[in-house]
Amino acid sequence: MDFKKYTQLSQETLAQAQKNAEEGRHSVIDNAHLSLALIQNKSTPVWIALNQMKKVDIVKDVSQSILNTLPRVTGATTSNLTLSNDLTR
Repeated sequence: MDFKKYTQLSQETLAQAQKNAEEGRHSVIDNAHLSLALIQNKSTPVWIALNQMKKVDIVKDVSQSILNTLPRVTGATTSNLTLSNDLTR
């Protein structure tokens, strides 16, 4: 996947999703990491739309709940993160 083909905002969002996975000690970047990243940046169209509907906190809570159920990597680094099968489609 060539990230240089993505817009600057898309690249930043994907970088935040990766950071979320690393901080959670997850080995795979999943939909919930991306969902959380989309609402962590207030300049994304997703955040703007959800904010207008007053749903940002709900999406944040659901995303965080999903992330809390994912297995964590222990005793190793998360430097070899991969995208989940759902995100590669």
